[in-house]
Amino acid sequence: MHLAGESDPLVKFSWQKLMMESERRINNCAAMGEAWDKQCTFYPSTNGTPVVTFIHPGGHEFDPAAPALIVKFFKQHPAE
Repeated sequence: MHLAGESDPLVKFSWQKLMMESERRINNCAAMGEAWDKQCTFYPSTNGTPVVTFIHPGGHEFDPAAPALIVKFFKQHPAE
């Protein structure tokens, strides 16, 4: 799961986009994602390592919605 702020002054969003692309490529994810939750996109993986991106309009701060989304992700994708 990757959380990103579009206005992040410390970790530029353009850098984060490159990282999210790398995460999807390394995890053999589909090129196109699907809506998963508010502001989230789910990218299924052929090897069971999906990627979810949560992109919010804020900066480097931890978005208040993030904890619940992280819990949801790990409940749906527990370690095997």
